[in-house]
Amino acid sequence: MLINKKRKTAILGCGMEGSALYYRMRMAKVFPDFFVDNYRTELFWGHHVNTLSDILSQDETPFYYISSEKYYPELKKQLLAHGLREFYDFCKGAAFNKKLVYINANCYAFMLQEGLNSVAEFNEKYYIYYATPFYLEPDEFSNDEYLKNCDVYIHQDVRRENPIGEKFSDEYTRKRISNKCKEIVVPNLVGMGKLYFQQAYYMEDDKNKEAGSMFGVFPQGDKALDELYKEIGDVTETIEKWNSTSFFTPEEILNTANEVIKKYKKREENWDVRIVDYIEENYKTRRMFYDLYHPSNEVYEVIVRGILSELGIEDRGIAFDKSQNEYELPIYPEVAETLGLTFWEKEATIRRGSVFKFINNMDSKEWAREYLCWCYVRHNK
Repeated sequence: MLINKKRKTAILGCGMEGSALYYRMRMAKVFPDFFVDNYRTELFWGHHVNTLSDILSQDETPFYYISSEKYYPELKKQLLAHGLREFYDFCKGAAFNKKLVYINANCYAFMLQEGLNSVAEFNEKYYIYYATPFYLEPDEFSNDEYLKNCDVYIHQDVRRENPIGEKFSDEYTRKRISNKCKEIVVPNLVGMGKLYFQQAYYMEDDKNKEAGSMFGVFPQGDKALDELYKEIGDVTETIEKWNSTSFFTPEEILNTANEVIKKYKKREENWDVRIVDYIEENYKTRRMFYDLYHPSNEVYEVIVRGILSELGIEDRGIAFDKSQNEYELPIYPEVAETLGLTFWEKEATIRRGSVFKFINNMDSKEWAREYLCWCYVRHNK
C-alpha cells in the first residue's frame, strides 16, 4: 500500500484527475505538500502550482503521485531520467491508499482485470497496477519492482521450461514477491478448447501474418482443411467436400474430450481457483471456449468469482464489456453430435470481433474460404 505520511508528497498533474486524487488524499487525511504540473501555472484548489523542474531542483525529494493514467508512461520516463525510482519515489495516483495487485496471466490478464474492476468493493480496496501480457511489454513485464511491491500476486502456474522464458515462470517470480504478499494461482486453460475444436492446432509459421498483427489472422490452423486443400487444390471444391465430410469418429471425439478433461483436472491441483468441474458440468449446454486458448466470459466470471472469494470480497456485479472471440473457430458437426452440444447450431455464425477485416459474422463456409485464402491462395500467386 503506497502511502508514507512521514515523507512530503506531491500530486503531479493538476487537471481533472488531479482534482479527484486530491479529494481522495484529503479524505485519507494526507495533505500534499506540492502541486506539480508541466504546463499549468494558475492556482490549483487555492494552492500554488510548481513546475516539475522546480521541484526536482530542491534538495528534498517528495513522493510523487502521478494523477494521469494516460500520461503516466511519459512522466515516468522523466522521473526515471532524474534518478527517481518507481514505488520508492513515485507511483500512479490511482494506487494511493490501496493494495497493489499484479496479474501475470498473459492474455487472460485483460479479462481478469476487467472483471475485477467491475466490482465496487474490489476497487475500493485494491488497484491493479500491472496486468499487461508479456508479449506486449516484455521489458516492463520483467521489471522485478512490480513483484517486490505488490500486495496481491495473481498468476497462472508456469513452469520454468516455457516458450516465453524463465522470468515468466513461478520459480522466478515467487522468489521476488514479499512474504506478506498474497498469492493466488488462477486457471491456465490454454489448450482446453480442444474439447470443441479437435481439428485445431497452433499455427507456428508466418504465412498468414502479413495483416500487421503479432499473431496473424488465423493463428490456429485447421488440419482437416489443410489436408483437403493439399489433396484437391481448389478452394471451392475443398469447401464443398469439407462441408459434407465427417473427419472424426465418435470414439476419437470422446477419447479426446476425456483426455482433455483428465489433463486439466490434474493440472488444477496447483490452482487456488478451481474450474474444471464447472466446465465439465456445463460445456455441453453453454459455450465454454471460442478457440483452443480463449474461454468465454462465463468461464472468466467463475474465475473472477474465485479470486474475489480468496480476497474475502462478495462477487457482486461482475461484468465484462469485451469478449475474447476474435479468433473464434467452427465446431465440427460430428463433434457437436457426439458430445451432445445443445447450444450448437449448424448454420450458426462465427464472430470475428473487430480483428482485421473481419468485422462481420460469417457462416462456416465463408470462414473456411477466408482461412484457405489467407493461409494458402495468397502464397501461391
